[in-house]
Amino acid sequence: MAPDSIVFIVDDDGAVRDSLVTLLESHGYRALSFPSAETFVDFLEAPPSAGCLLLDVNLPGASGLTLLRRMSEKFQDMPILMITGMGQVAVAVEAMKAGALDFLEKPLDPDRLFALVDRALDISARASASTQERCRARARLDHLTPRELAVFEQLAMGRTNKQIAAELEISPRTVEIHRANLMAKLEATSVADLISLSAAAGTKRDTGE
Repeated sequence: MAPDSIVFIVDDDGAVRDSLVTLLESHGYRALSFPSAETFVDFLEAPPSAGCLLLDVNLPGASGLTLLRRMSEKFQDMPILMITGMGQVAVAVEAMKAGALDFLEKPLDPDRLFALVDRALDISARASASTQERCRARARLDHLTPRELAVFEQLAMGRTNKQIAAELEISPRTVEIHRANLMAKLEATSVADLISLSAAAGTKRDTGE
């Protein structure tokens, strides 16, 4: 669990919120609770570096499923655990289809709660690390000129200088110059380094086959 991980709780029942916060904090988690989807959305302008959401299905105003779908679109890296009432199997299935990691049935089983929260925070931490790596890689690519970036993308696809020259309609000598410049800027020593950087940045690759 990342040290700055937060377990968010959205439930309209104040007693449930308070008991969950107390239970989670007594086991070393950081927890913040909200009474409605609206108050949570107002607070969460950007996701934390790592965290998960315990979300009650039955909320006043925007329902838990509505918030789930919104979170799945905007904050895909935050795992969501749905809290359902007893016998709400159909709702739980719908929540899983909409992107929930798993669900908890009231009354909550503490052992299952801790196990799922640990799993969710682990997933969130790994996703956060991947996002940070992608941002760092893209920041490195921002130092390239548009033409250097075009050559970089072609090199990351496994293309030769001659193929790149034909694709970009420039001379092979110009390709060589851009290639040398971008390799220096990116501190890369091989095409393999460029391919790894392309993968980290999330750019599309094509082997040319």
